[in-house]
Amino acid sequence: MNVFRHPALLAAVTLALATTLFSGAVSAASNYGWDRKSYTGAQCQPAYGIQSGDFTIFQGRLRNDAAGLRWVSCAITFDAEDGLDQADTDNATVAGAFEIRVWLDYSGITAPGSFKTSCTIAARGPYNTSVTETLDVTAPKTSTQQAITFVPSSLNGYSIGNDVTIQASCLLPSKVALAGIKVYEYGRTDEYLYTP
Repeated sequence: MNVFRHPALLAAVTLALATTLFSGAVSAASNYGWDRKSYTGAQCQPAYGIQSGDFTIFQGRLRNDAAGLRWVSCAITFDAEDGLDQADTDNATVAGAFEIRVWLDYSGITAPGSFKTSCTIAARGPYNTSVTETLDVTAPKTSTQQAITFVPSSLNGYSIGNDVTIQASCLLPSKVALAGIKVYEYGRTDEYLYTP
C-alpha cells in the first residue's frame, strides 16, 4: 500500500513519527535524577594477581575460597558533571550526592561465629591526591545479603573535571563473597562532551 496516495494514513504516520522523535528529545533533557550503575562481584578482581586462584566466581559473585582474608578491588564509574554536594539527595539541583552500596554474601560461611568485612572507597586524583573512607560489617552465616553504604563527605566538590578515579576494595573473610556494587549519582550526568 502506498501511504502517499492516502492522505489520512500519511497524516497518521507523520504524527506517529513526530511524536516518537519529540519524546526522544524530551527524554534526553536534564532532570537531575538518579543515575544508577550496577556491578556484579564477578566484575571485580583479586587485588593481588598471585591470589587469583583463591577466588571462585559463581552466580555473579566473587567469593574468597582461601582459609584466610583476601582483598578484592573494583573500579567505580564516576561521571558527575558538577561538583558533588554529599548533602543533596533531593534531585532538585544540579549538584547532587554520590552513594556507593557494597553487597556481601555470607551464605557460604562454614565456620561458627561472626566475621568482619572491611571495605574502603578511595578517590585518587592526577596529582597524588587521595581521599579514603573505610566501613565494616560483621555478620554470621546468613542468606540475607549484608550491605555497606558509603556517602563520603570527602568527595564534596569533585566532578569528572577533576580527573578523579574511584575504587572500592574489600577485605573478605574466608567463604564471604562480594555480591555486587550499586552506585547512585543524584546530580547531572551524561551531558559532558569531551573536546580535545
